[in-house]
Amino acid sequence: MCRKNASLASFTTTRFSPVLLIASLSLSMAEFPVPEPPADQTQNQPTAPTGDVQHPPTMGQDTGNVIPHRIPKTHLPNLLDKLKSLPLKLKLSMNKNIEQTNFSRTERAYKHALDPVANPDPGSEAASMITISSEEMSSLSIPSFMSALTSVMPLYLLQIFALQDKDKRKREDSSGLTDLLSTMDARIAKRHCMDGSKLVPRSASAAVKIAFPQILFDTELEVSVPLSFFTHSNLRYIIDHASTLPTRRANGKIEGKGPIIIDVEKLAEKIGRELSIDFGQYTQASQQMYRFQSL
Repeated sequence: MCRKNASLASFTTTRFSPVLLIASLSLSMAEFPVPEPPADQTQNQPTAPTGDVQHPPTMGQDTGNVIPHRIPKTHLPNLLDKLKSLPLKLKLSMNKNIEQTNFSRTERAYKHALDPVANPDPGSEAASMITISSEEMSSLSIPSFMSALTSVMPLYLLQIFALQDKDKRKREDSSGLTDLLSTMDARIAKRHCMDGSKLVPRSASAAVKIAFPQILFDTELEVSVPLSFFTHSNLRYIIDHASTLPTRRANGKIEGKGPIIIDVEKLAEKIGRELSIDFGQYTQASQQMYRFQSL
């Protein structure tokens, strides 16, 4: 009987050893109580919420330093409408003064950054410029209008218009170069289309073949045509202005009215008389007059 109880006890101890281990650990922890925290730490521990939900700080929010509100120097809330209604010349003059003041602020801030002891004034934020509308900017792009306001214009506007003028000239130069290239291409294409079989050698001594207008023949039948009319330039003038030349009606040799001929005296005053031509013009005129008389 005792052996049976002993084997049962050993089986029970081996089978339920994890339970006994946990129980023994609990008894050992009860013998060594956990120390309580000090009184000062207990007071600093967070308490339960009282009803007000506390949200965590959002991104960009500084919980330590409060950013002061920027006070406007130019665009005051009660003066916005009046600033918009100011004349353009007054806006430009005020912007020029604001620009000079901003330059002084920037200079003080730079000197303070170099030597804070010698320059204790850290400067201040730059003031905003008065807005120039797009219609006013368009009117300033007119050179005659802009020249009247150049003395009161701030530097930043002069720089803007200078850059615009530079871009405009650059575009004009590029377009002019494109036109020149297109003209050269057209000339090359025209040369390619020429028929070489029609080319003939040119002689400087040979007279240029010019088709004389009919009015010259009609005039020659009535009066003598001056030699100066047969230079190359004068013949070209007579051909090009044949419909507007000074004319008169010749006396009819037979019954009826005579033909319309050139008024030689009036045209000679326009293109020159015989004694007004030089030796080179005389050479041209004599060759052309010889051709004219031989036709």
